Amino acid sequence: MTSEDMLALMRTRYTAKHYDPARKISDKDWEALLEIMRLSPSSCNAQPWQVFVVDTDGAKEKIMPSVKDFNLSRVKECDRLVIFAAPFNVAPDYLEELYRQEEADGRYKTMPPGMVPDAIRQDAVKRYSDDPAGLYNWASNQVSIMIGVVTVAAAAMAIDSTILGGFDRDKMDAILGLKEKGLRSVCAMCFGYRAAHDGNATRPKSRLPRERIIHRVL
Repeated sequence: MTSEDMLALMRTRYTAKHYDPARKISDKDWEALLEIMRLSPSSCNAQPWQVFVVDTDGAKEKIMPSVKDFNLSRVKECDRLVIFAAPFNVAPDYLEELYRQEEADGRYKTMPPGMVPDAIRQDAVKRYSDDPAGLYNWASNQVSIMIGVVTVAAAAMAIDSTILGGFDRDKMDAILGLKEKGLRSVCAMCFGYRAAHDGNATRPKSRLPRERIIHRVL
């Protein structure tokens, strides 16, 4: 994809407000989106996230009590939905799992003997060992990176999406049993294809001028 292609994508993509329930995402494209989520970057490669997939009518009905009224129609209409969750604690065995995966993937083959390659990650987590809220906030920032990545990836695949903050987190956490897993929901995201009557498709994109937000350091 060229720079021109990327700019055209960002100038034309938008947040879908209405979905066509008759149009379905292919299994191939959906699997690609899930893999893109898995491959998203995170601080210290900590990957402090879990993704819960809602891809059946029964699963949608299960989470509906947590969805606020202004989001009900798009959740019902979209083809698939995911809930992103972040931890409020990180167990030592999770850090060990990360280390062993990196080791198996060959990331440490060129490391000098005696070096602790994941020391920065361990220190980052230790800083929040007595601060569950701080850890959740840090992990939520990493989840935001994943959301940004998959938003653009979906658009590149001509799949529409909507990031949803409009749900009751306590209810969602209870429905999914997240607290027992050491997790708290961050946000949700709809995926599908826009409806013909989606008014957001014809509204001009509006952003502040570049000079208002981008500054060159001299």
